[in-house]
Amino acid sequence: MVRSEAVSTPTKKKKKSKSLEVRKSKCSKSKEKSSATNSSATGISKRKKKRNKKAAVVDDGCIGGLKLLKRHTVTMASLTKAQVLKDPLEVELDHHGDPLEANGSNLQSYTGVLARTKVPINIESWPKVGKLLKNTIWDTILESFDLQPSERKMVIKSAGSKWREFKSRLTCQYVLPYIDDPESLKFPPDDYRFITPDVWKDFVKSRLTPKFLEKHEKQRERRLQNQYNHRMSRKGYRGLKRELIKMGILEEDIDRTLLWIKGHQGKNGEFRDEALMIVNERIEELREKQCNGEFTQEGAVDVLTAALKTPEHTGRVRGVGGYVACPNQYFSLPKRRKQSVTQSTRLSVRQIMFEEQKKMEERLKEKIAAEEREKIVAEEREKIVAEEKEKLMEEIREKILK
Repeated sequence: MVRSEAVSTPTKKKKKSKSLEVRKSKCSKSKEKSSATNSSATGISKRKKKRNKKAAVVDDGCIGGLKLLKRHTVTMASLTKAQVLKDPLEVELDHHGDPLEANGSNLQSYTGVLARTKVPINIESWPKVGKLLKNTIWDTILESFDLQPSERKMVIKSAGSKWREFKSRLTCQYVLPYIDDPESLKFPPDDYRFITPDVWKDFVKSRLTPKFLEKHEKQRERRLQNQYNHRMSRKGYRGLKRELIKMGILEEDIDRTLLWIKGHQGKNGEFRDEALMIVNERIEELREKQCNGEFTQEGAVDVLTAALKTPEHTGRVRGVGGYVACPNQYFSLPKRRKQSVTQSTRLSVRQIMFEEQKKMEERLKEKIAAEEREKIVAEEREKIVAEEKEKLMEEIREKILK
């Protein structure tokens, strides 16, 4: 009995020790969790502090200009890698000379960056940009892209259009809305810190002249006349055509009318404006008439031109893209012969002389006709006088005989 009691007492102690161990383990786990949460919280706070420090460093670079953009500058890692490794990216071009796929979009983006950063905005127009700056853009492009010398014209042309778009954006968003607030125009925008204060000052001064404001107002009124705004964003008609071909539509079935409709539709095929819906209905009616033989194309007047009810512009073709700038080329119209200045002046002089000669002939005919009329009148008068004389003589003779 004594042994049993002696044996039973330690068993109870063992049970108590197990419960204590469980409690201790739970407490240790809770402590570990709390320490983990505290460490994570401290880590998050440290990250926030680092971000705030970075933001503070960035904000220290502000020069006091306007900051309207929400996004930051975009880095092109592929271009940086190509420059470091000296391995230019290959760019595939279509038969119109337009860049294709991802490297093509990178080329366009990088061209825009160089046009904005390399060419000062206080230059009046792109033709007045020096050859040195254009060569700098081309040489910098060749460091990242594998292009042929024949493609230089395409790159420089794209840079010019992007440079003009950048100046227009600065004018419409950073200058004209703040005409009555000169303090906001003192410094270049913080969104584009590569613009120097002197260049910005010249640019703002050129944009606030009465001549430019009048020109801007005319162009704004002209832009408001455009009722049909496309929804293709950056890809344009050429990118849209490639998308339609990937969807399985044959290239032969893609005409400019189809491209124009798809370019003005939304993602779900809807039209925003009633004017676009009306034009779409006209196009469908004209297509039915064309299938039935009731409508035929005459020169540049096809289904799209007839539906829009406005003639084609001499410098572009609607629904095609920028690579076709001449309607005669697209519609296979006869070309007009180019004449030199001397030939045109000679022709104009000949025409003037011919017209003068015609006038002289008409005057001579009138004179001759007048003279003939006078002769006829004189002869008639002489006849009348002679007849009257004969009558008088007869009367005298009759009197004498009586």
